Amino acid sequence: MLEIRPSHFRVNETADAKNKVAISTYHAPTFDLGVASQELTAQSNRFIALQSNVCIAHYTRGEDEPPGLFFTRYLTDDHWVGDYRQTPSRSASLLAEEGRFHGVLDGPRAIGVYAARPAGQSEFGVDGWHRCSSAKAALIWDRIDQIDEIHVNEQRVDTLPFDVPRDGTVVVATGNVLFAVRPLTVEDLGIDAPIRLIEHHGNLVFEMYNYQGPEKTFWEQALPGSFFQGLPQCGFYLEMADREEHPDPYTFCARVASGKITDKCDARFTYSEGDERIWKVAYSRDELEVGMEVDLMKWKLKRRWNDREKDSFPMLQSPFARSTRTGFVEIGPAALDCGKQAAWLFAARKKRYWVAGYHGTSPKPLRLELPDGEVKIKAFAAGTIIWDDGKVSIEAAHVKGKPQIKGGELISLVTG
Repeated sequence: MLEIRPSHFRVNETADAKNKVAISTYHAPTFDLGVASQELTAQSNRFIALQSNVCIAHYTRGEDEPPGLFFTRYLTDDHWVGDYRQTPSRSASLLAEEGRFHGVLDGPRAIGVYAARPAGQSEFGVDGWHRCSSAKAALIWDRIDQIDEIHVNEQRVDTLPFDVPRDGTVVVATGNVLFAVRPLTVEDLGIDAPIRLIEHHGNLVFEMYNYQGPEKTFWEQALPGSFFQGLPQCGFYLEMADREEHPDPYTFCARVASGKITDKCDARFTYSEGDERIWKVAYSRDELEVGMEVDLMKWKLKRRWNDREKDSFPMLQSPFARSTRTGFVEIGPAALDCGKQAAWLFAARKKRYWVAGYHGTSPKPLRLELPDGEVKIKAFAAGTIIWDDGKVSIEAAHVKGKPQIKGGELISLVTG
């Protein structure tokens, strides 16, 4: 059904609008980039919660090469694959996500911010209970042998490790794509915590440390606590591009570096219940902006935006499928008018194939308008309608009256 699709498109899906939990992906011929608004919290157990990918990309290499993988983690004590096992009987191949995250995506551009998990949620943390010797955000590219070039500002990097300036722009050329990363504020909880590129177990890792030093607890991170002034900042701007869109990595680096970074935070204050300390981060270029605001006192996403949407958390939005609870769903020339409950519409226009779904349990009038015809039902509840080049199939918990069909014929009706 999706053999015919745009070369570039976005998909946005909301899992929990009240708590601003959403997933956004951008799809291009040479890469797919996905960013979540936060880490997985719906499964509060060690088997699932630590495995979520909050920022991940897959990209193409040569015809005979496997696709490349990029992902991020927040890690303490320089943990790596094999250091954590959910149970003695399970594999140690997991690289646990030890942090909390907020992110926003606009096409190939993204912003991500990290903080350590709160005390009591895991065996690791940066707080008044756990002792740790390091805490960092890690941006990871698999198989360093497949990395073609690395640039930091105007300098090509040929030897690792390499210290990255806090205002630097990192470009990684690999396979058919280019990555650019600009660090946002990375607060140092110790002395001279590094920001650097390293090779680690055959992978390229961009490390942004909040702390590296002697093992210790962090009394100033105890929450609630008399000395707590907010979680340490740790963030990045990320952008991807097809290599054919730029003559060389230097040009892409200069283009990304030309954008404006907004990185502002409210002044520190001693912990007071209910007060907020807002960190605002944004990136703008070519009259487009992507950004968000996070409360560092409670690690709460306050708002996020781009030039297409302001604080929008759609149920489902893509060129092929959309979902709402407003009683109306529209994709191009097709529209579904129904009760004000969850409903969706799928479109494969060039194949003249459409599917409408309505999840309301109370029967309501329904009307499906398509370029080739129309389906009207006096009352419809909890079901689907398929229009396959004029052949109509209906399956629902309740259908009142005979469906009125224009431009097609009813070939199947299942109710009850």
